[in-house]
Amino acid sequence: MSLNPQAVFGLSLNELSNLADISVSSVSELPEKLPSSALIYIDGNAQFTRDRPLNGGGILIVNGNLVIHAGSNSSFTGIIYVAGNTSSNYHQQAPSFITGCLVVTGSELNIEGTGEVSEIDYDKNIIDTMKRRVGLYRRSTPLIKEVIQ
Repeated sequence: MSLNPQAVFGLSLNELSNLADISVSSVSELPEKLPSSALIYIDGNAQFTRDRPLNGGGILIVNGNLVIHAGSNSSFTGIIYVAGNTSSNYHQQAPSFITGCLVVTGSELNIEGTGEVSEIDYDKNIIDTMKRRVGLYRRSTPLIKEVIQ
């Protein structure tokens, strides 16, 4: 099973970037408060910290590495897709909570929690909600394919 963007979303990264509600090249360009249901595209590595946590929801696509640093108190509800040119890596430190689905196409995935919780909770209902709210109105075919279920 392929995890490339075409297999997962039915679209290329370029098409996803063009369809995104928010499309940026760095975390510093994101709005201070992320929407609760949006397609967000980051073209490059993304690092979320105590000063800039990942709080919001929808579909987050990172065309690079994604790091959620310790102490960020990040909380995201939706689908996170991490992809890069040759490899992509995902690092999540406590406290942080991801509810929905995480897809990482690269070779390294670390989830760390020392004294606090760092977790990813798969939730099919959240995925279905994201399909309805973010994906279905963008094309005549579903944006999120069954590959991530």
